[in-house]
Amino acid sequence: LQVEQGLLPQDAMERHGYGAWTTLFEYPKTACVRPLIRPGVSTSFREYVEGVQDPNTIDCSDFDIPSVTPTQ
Repeated sequence: LQVEQGLLPQDAMERHGYGAWTTLFEYPKTACVRPLIRPGVSTSFREYVEGVQDPNTIDCSDFDIPSVTPTQ
């Protein structure tokens, strides 16, 4: 959000250590748990991470990943 508001430089995410999240899609199993993590992060952060690769291109059929259950 602070990058979007111009309070931090464009490379602030990388400089503050968040760049590693963009490697999430390098490993299929970690990419497949993304739906479990996704609801807990902001829209801006989701766009930052998912801007590297379309998450819908990951084949998760080989993994037994639990489904996301909405909290009540």
